[in-house]
Amino acid sequence: MKQIHAIIDRPLGSRHPEHPDLLYTVNYGFIPGMQAGDGEAQDVYILGIDQPLKTFEGEVIAVIRRRDDVEEKWVAVPRGLRLTEEAIREQTAFVERFFDSNVELLPDDFAFLPADDLTDGEVRLRLRETKPADPARRFVPAYWFDICLPDGTAVGECDLRIGHTPGLFYGGNIGYRVEEPWRGHRYAAKACRQLFRLAHRHALEYVYITCSPENPASERTCELAGGTYICTADLPKENDMYQKGERRVMIYRFEV
Repeated sequence: MKQIHAIIDRPLGSRHPEHPDLLYTVNYGFIPGMQAGDGEAQDVYILGIDQPLKTFEGEVIAVIRRRDDVEEKWVAVPRGLRLTEEAIREQTAFVERFFDSNVELLPDDFAFLPADDLTDGEVRLRLRETKPADPARRFVPAYWFDICLPDGTAVGECDLRIGHTPGLFYGGNIGYRVEEPWRGHRYAAKACRQLFRLAHRHALEYVYITCSPENPASERTCELAGGTYICTADLPKENDMYQKGERRVMIYRFEV
């Protein structure tokens, strides 16, 4: 996937400068220094972000080719997010319905990395499985680990989701659980620090961990792992956690 930096000149919620009836339902901008077929800077739709932007950094996952125009439009998303051809077509239809367009998905070059060295001498992460991205459900690639003691005893589990999506802002990049007999030893925070190493290898600059405001133990884990508290957010009704009865989450950011 091609990494890009874009300037957003038509943010989500704005109107077309020449056709005010046309409302932008996604962020739309251009890539400085990249020339398109019309001689101007390459235009790009930014999907997977539900708030207006001024700039954007992410990766190109598709090209929209117009059979009746000299231009082609790029489609970019936050790192790790994958969308189906149908989803891209639906989200760009507010403009592309006026053209004879075809969506061409680019090859996905994501690769899981070796993860057999994630230990600090007190805990060791033992890889259980990897799960590829699921574009239809907007799931990013993920690692699942057992949290083990040096002798191999499993005391809990954790996972790392590679990417940044609107859903992960609420759900977090990292999840963890320590079994009750081994709680109180800060094993979850120590496991998180090892996951930060793996996230860094995937070029993530930061990750989110979230927890319920009614879970002081998980809140303490975020603090011990070095997180910066961002906010306590209301969950969107369409979020999976909302459907399970949760209403708010505390959001912590970790620089990796």
